[in-house]
Amino acid sequence: MLNVLITTCNTLDDEWELNKNDFLEICLEEFIREKNKIYSNSENTNLVMKNISIQNTKEDKMVLLDKWTERYRHIWEKFKSENAFKFLQYEWKKEEKEYLENIEQLENHILKENTKFSYKEIKKEIWRKWITKQATFIKQFTQEKWFKSLVKQIEDVSDEHEMGDIKDDIFVLNTEKLDNINNNEELYKHYNNLFLIKVLTQIFMMIIEECIKEESPEKTELVLDNIFPKSISFNTKKNEL
Repeated sequence: MLNVLITTCNTLDDEWELNKNDFLEICLEEFIREKNKIYSNSENTNLVMKNISIQNTKEDKMVLLDKWTERYRHIWEKFKSENAFKFLQYEWKKEEKEYLENIEQLENHILKENTKFSYKEIKKEIWRKWITKQATFIKQFTQEKWFKSLVKQIEDVSDEHEMGDIKDDIFVLNTEKLDNINNNEELYKHYNNLFLIKVLTQIFMMIIEECIKEESPEKTELVLDNIFPKSISFNTKKNEL
């Protein structure tokens, strides 16, 4: 018998706070992996995540991203009402629904006999699958009018308030790979690519955040009851925070 453990939180905000670092890590890993594929032919640059010398690096990345996005909160809030954001939300919900409905796929890739799995872990597995697919569209995303408009708004605010070079707090260029970069224009292009990835990361983090906060424990249990066969039992455990 397959046994699925559903862990619920006291509030939807609690659930997001408990899991957002993992969703961010997936975004960073997949976007970096795809960007390195694009750069692999030139062999003169590499994207690496900054190795922060504090014990929990995942939390540090989330703090840095939050700090960066806070400067442009009004821009992000406005973007949530735009069609591009709503379409990406729809695509994520569609991906999740289709994956959950494919019972055979779940059994083969996630669930194992006599093993308990959290519904949240299933969601993260679906998220990685979807983000991996979205990462292949990085170039297309950056050419879209809505994306260029969003980047322009952020850059305008940066120019007004920072009045200097934009420093990326999450990514760095591997200096060992920079020997062939011998002019400022080329260097700017590489740092700009990092900036674009950070914008994409924030977009997708907002998507998963909004979708998680729309959910409820009751809705989660109803969805699972409808899609899983009776041979799978569900245990519900509530986190007391």
